[in-house]
Parts: sequence; C-alpha cells; structure tokens
Amino acid sequence: MPQEQWIPRVHVLGSSPQARLALAVTHIKNGNYQDAISECQAALKSNPHHADVHLTLAWVYSMLDQYDQAIEASRTALEYNPNLQQAHLILAHCYKMLGELPQAVTECRQAVRIDPQNYYGHILLGEVSLEQKRYDEAVTAFQSALRYNPQLEMVHYKLASIYREQDQEEKALAQIEAALELNPALARSQILLGDILLKRRDYETALSRYRDAVKASPYMAEAHARVGRACNHLGLPHEALQAFRISLRLNPKLAEAHEGMGSIYFSLRQYPQAVNEFDAALELNSRSVEAHCGRGDVCATMGQHGEAIAAYREALRLSQKICPRGERYAAQGELLQAIIEFRFVLNLESDILLPQAEEGKLLRLPSWEGAERRRDERYLLSMPVEVREGPSRYSSGMILNVSQHGLLLETPRDLALGSQVEIITSLVQDTQRIAMPAKIVRLARRAPDGTNHLGLEIMAAGEEIMPWEKFLIA
Repeated sequence: MPQEQWIPRVHVLGSSPQARLALAVTHIKNGNYQDAISECQAALKSNPHHADVHLTLAWVYSMLDQYDQAIEASRTALEYNPNLQQAHLILAHCYKMLGELPQAVTECRQAVRIDPQNYYGHILLGEVSLEQKRYDEAVTAFQSALRYNPQLEMVHYKLASIYREQDQEEKALAQIEAALELNPALARSQILLGDILLKRRDYETALSRYRDAVKASPYMAEAHARVGRACNHLGLPHEALQAFRISLRLNPKLAEAHEGMGSIYFSLRQYPQAVNEFDAALELNSRSVEAHCGRGDVCATMGQHGEAIAAYREALRLSQKICPRGERYAAQGELLQAIIEFRFVLNLESDILLPQAEEGKLLRLPSWEGAERRRDERYLLSMPVEVREGPSRYSSGMILNVSQHGLLLETPRDLALGSQVEIITSLVQDTQRIAMPAKIVRLARRAPDGTNHLGLEIMAAGEEIMPWEKFLIA
C-alpha cells in the first residue's frame, strides 16, 4: 500500500475507541499504567458506553490499589454489559482488599454463576471464605477450582493448610503431596509437610523437609526458622541457634525465630537470654501464645511466680481458654500449684523444674487425658538425689515428678533402657535415708545441655528399703 494511503488509515484507526483500548492494553503490558488510564479516558470521550474500556480502566485502578475508582469503573462496565465476569472478579478483589468480605463473597458468586468453569472465581471465593474462617465453604470452593484445573499446586497447598488447621492430617498429607508432585520446588509446601511431621514427632524427617525448603528458597527466613525448630527437638542446640540467627539476618522481624532462640536458651538454662528473646518475640507479635508460655516457663523456673502467672494468664486469654482451678490456687496464694494448673490447661506437656519453697514438698500434677493419662496421681517434686548404678558407682540426679509407680529423673548419665538403679534421697526416716530400687523403662528425652530425662518404675522394695508410699508422704 502506498505510504500516502497508509498514513491516513493509521490516523483514523488511532483515534477510534477500539484503537485507544488496544494502546491501553499495550501500555498495561509494559507497566505504563498512567498512559493506559489516559488512553481509556480518551476512548470514553468518544464512546462513554464502551463496557470493555470501563473494564480495562477498572483493572488498571485495581493494579494501582485505587480500589474506590476500580469499583466505580467496574459498576459502570456492568451497567453496559451485565455478563462481564471479569468486572465481578475485580469487584470481589477490591472488596477483599478493603476488608468488605460479605460484598466480596457476593461478587465471587456472581462471577461463578456467569462462568462456572472459570476456576479463578472459585479460587477467589475460597480465599475470601478462608479469611472469614468459613472453612467448609472455602474447601468447597477450592475443590471446585481443582475440578476445572487439577494442576493448581497452590490450591492443593491451601486445602492442605485448612485440613491441618482442622486436624485432618491424612487429608492434609494427600493435598500437600499432590502440590509437591506438581511442583517439588514449592518451599511452602515442603514447610507445611514438615510441620505435619513435626506434630507427629517425626523430627528427623521433618528436618529433611525443612532443609529441602531451604534449598528451594535459600532466602526464605521461615524455612531457616523451621530448621532451627526441628534441630531443637532433636537436641541439637548449636545447629538450631545457627539456623535461627540466619533466619533473623534474612528477616529481623520474624517473631518465630526469637521464640525458638528463647526456647533453646531456656533448655540451656541461660534464663536472662531466654527472657530477652521471648520479649523480642512479643514486641513483634504480642499475640504469640508460644512466646507468653515460654516467658512464663522461664519466670516460673527462676522463682518469679507472679510474672509467670501473668504470662500464663495472657496465653490463656489469647487461646480463649479458662483455668478455674488455677485461679483458685492463685487466689489462695498457692502460686506453684496455680502454675501447674495453668500449664496443664495450656497443653504444655513438657515438665519444667520448679523451685520448691520447701525441700520434699509435693504438688499434685493434673492427669493427661487419652494415651498420656497416668495410672494414678502424679506429683511435682524438685529434689536432688544420688543414683547408684552398682555397689560403688554413684552419679547425681534430680527428681522432676513422682507417682506411686515411678518417677521422672534428670541426670547427666547416659543410662541404658532396662538398667536397674537405686535412687537415694536426702530425706531421713528412723535414722535411714529414704531410698528405692528402680528400673529405667522409658527414655523420655535428651535435653540440649546433655542431661537425660528418664522414666523409672519403682521395683518391689526389700525390708531394708523404706516403702515408696512413705517417700510420698515425707
């Protein structure tokens, strides 16, 4: 075509609303949003009833977080074309970002009604329902999205998160495995799988998954923090501290990392450092139940009972739990017994060493339900003892709690399962030190500082040994 004929055609084409719209789309692809707005506004001067131009303008405004303008443009587009599904999706997104969730749900449902096979409408409906904590509706929406596109790994991930929140671990595992099959390098899926394994106390496999997440996303602070958490459970305090420090270098405002470091310092009995870390976590996230509980444990161990009770009360409030028995003990001034009750209601299963006001004083511990329930009453008793392994071999130990059938012992000795020992106390009755034969029946755990927590069962006592019942009464 001769140039003199081509130039006028370009000029005519460039001034039409459709040409302006095409230029606007090009500007959007190039990230030139203000130029796109100018082209849309010029197009609307020529044809103010052009629904697609209003829709494009709404899209640009939503990209610029100008939600009020995006809503207005979307509404105008729908006036001229009520079947514009994209306009409803833009409205849903804007209302979601503005926190107006019921309106967002309404728009999502309108979009799904117009085109049920557009999976994005189902995804957005699931996300909004999830924010409303309407988990069943979120599950239904996400499942609908997968029905139309099973390859959405992030939707599998979201479903796994919901199922884990509802303690449906098998369903959560199935979804997270589906997500990882689609994308093995998805770090968040590796972390979620690790979290499920950690809850099952499969610490080594969880650590492996967290390390896979670090390989996939080496600059993700959360992945390093999870490595630290698993190492802590495995009794590897130095590796855990290193992982938490890397996490904080990547994100100094990650409360989880400070909580983890606080737990490690606590297990190492470096109490001032533990308090500092839990306080740092609470400055970043004042609603962290774990940090309040950790601070409570440190204060309780240090004998700061009032501060400990205040921390546990805040953890209970945030957890929406109540502890009437603990409050009654606190009102009566029996602070140690109150602490025990608060920890029980907060599901803090690990035993801590509480300083006793009087050596040999017994404090009743609540019974755990289900598999953890004891055969009889259990008592807290912080008492140093001697552990005799043979005729002349002695080592130190600390009783943490006792019952009619056994005790939990902390000792630096690495004693074998099935070993028979004698526990010699400092209590005296009829000029004899109270002692009892025992057999190691459970290796409870190994602490990061090298001490072992051992479950012992009391054996039948000989005539020369004081009865175990008298030891409880002492």
